[in-house]
Amino acid sequence: MTALVLRVTIAISVSVWALCGQAAFGDQATSRSSPRADDDSEASVTTLSPDDRGDWVFAKLKQLNPGFDLRSAAHVIRGNEVTELRFSGVGVTNLAPVRVLVALSRLTCAGKAGKCTLADLSPLRGLPLTRFECSYSLVSDLSPLRGMPLQSVDCSGSKISDLSPLKGMKLTRLEIDISQVKDLTPLKNMPLTLLDCGQTLVSDLSPLKGLPLDTLLCYGTPVKDLSPLRGMPLRHLNVAHTQIKDLAPLKGMPLTRLWCSGTAIKDLTPLKGMPLSSLWCEQTQVKDLTPLKGLPLRELHCEGIPAADLSPLKEMPLVVLQCDAKSERDREVLRAIKTLKTINGQAAAAFWKSQTK
Repeated sequence: MTALVLRVTIAISVSVWALCGQAAFGDQATSRSSPRADDDSEASVTTLSPDDRGDWVFAKLKQLNPGFDLRSAAHVIRGNEVTELRFSGVGVTNLAPVRVLVALSRLTCAGKAGKCTLADLSPLRGLPLTRFECSYSLVSDLSPLRGMPLQSVDCSGSKISDLSPLKGMKLTRLEIDISQVKDLTPLKNMPLTLLDCGQTLVSDLSPLKGLPLDTLLCYGTPVKDLSPLRGMPLRHLNVAHTQIKDLAPLKGMPLTRLWCSGTAIKDLTPLKGMPLSSLWCEQTQVKDLTPLKGLPLRELHCEGIPAADLSPLKEMPLVVLQCDAKSERDREVLRAIKTLKTINGQAAAAFWKSQTK
């Protein structure tokens, strides 16, 4: 039976330091240079137990990166191998010790905005990673990932601009938001079910045509046309603060959550009959909420729109509503929705109390 051990490393034991400091680190115990692939220190790691092997990596990372935070470090053991490694990328510039974990399938070295100095992924070349995260780092080059059996990559908030090293991969999840990516062409024919390219330079979604996407987040981009999405099995779509004007390509989709706030859309007719449970359409040009009648909406944000009649919302199972209730007629509509718990950011009871003042 495969054994699973999850161990958060807070400090390195004296015994491991003694073993690794002399037998593994050798004369380079105080050196901050990267260990060579054929170095005795790395070769000796294969003789250690999986648990000690994980400790060796963390000890070496600390030696090469004085700012490395041991409190954030954890490793997972399956069978007789370390298969997962997690640590904060803050204070880390040299990942060389990680390459001794030849069975590593998952690596998380996420940073924090403005605090992570990790930029070089070259020590990872050749590892059998299936999941990798280096979000909020200084990484700009993904070429060391080329050829890996990756299924999930998260490099959001990084400096990447080129996705070509990912071409041909069987990715199902990719997060590249808040980056300099402009071209999605390398993603053609991928089995992606989730893509977050929000706040990037992406303007053309045509490379995504035909993908089995369940979730697409492209908020805050210069995207103008949603037609490449036609026929997709999307359930979650965020196109808020883009340049789109028409939701027609979404007709017939199984959407349950849609964000289109801050756009120039005027007509919600394409949403008729959808299984929508949440909709954000505030600060748009929508003049009529009638197309929403009968939808199973539980959350609706529609403030700042020209629509003057809230009556289509009657009999909806709304729990959360953000709107402009401008008239007594609007307030009567809201009173008729017995499921409401939050209105304009207030508990329903508090909202109605404020209306009587």
